[in-house]
Amino acid sequence: MPTFNFESFFGLFNQFTSGGDVPILGIVDGVLTAVDVAAPGTSDALQASAVQDTLSSLLDDYPDIARILHTGDLLEGPQLSQFNALLAEANSVSSVQAHRIKQVSALRSAVELAGVTYAGGVFATDASARADYALLAFEATENVGFTVRLRASTGLIDLSAGEVRDLVRAIAQHIAEARTREADLTDAIHAASTVPSLNAIDITVGWPG
Repeated sequence: MPTFNFESFFGLFNQFTSGGDVPILGIVDGVLTAVDVAAPGTSDALQASAVQDTLSSLLDDYPDIARILHTGDLLEGPQLSQFNALLAEANSVSSVQAHRIKQVSALRSAVELAGVTYAGGVFATDASARADYALLAFEATENVGFTVRLRASTGLIDLSAGEVRDLVRAIAQHIAEARTREADLTDAIHAASTVPSLNAIDITVGWPG
């Protein structure tokens, strides 16, 4: 099944995003193209980004339409009607909500992976590191004389049992705050009923540092 890719097929991103503008997609004489551009940070730009994201996903279920778009043939008849219905779906508020939630999820993931500063160094907070810390915290709880050398951004750091517990507690709090912020933003996104109100939600603030 062909997968439609706006960047490789149309080059719209290369054409428009160098200046920060977002292409607004539409059908002109049976061909999907950029009918306008939206300035970054605007409601129109958010909606246009959601359309691109949603259409890329929707077209996976419509191989005939994806093939036509890939070959550059004209969209006509039933395929044109189907695509117009997909375009309307991609322009819906629910589509923009889903796109916004996806953006929030990506931010939460980036925050979780950014590391936690402790004892003068930044310690990794990826899933593998967190699993290791959990084992170390268990041993540190059982053995007050436990010590370990852990790698941080500044090199290896010697930690006592109490310091290991404090580090793990700091990481747990960091993860909890990131997920709470994601949940709060998701609630706000679900509560928003228009694209301007969705665009007004600043998803970049309120995350743990």
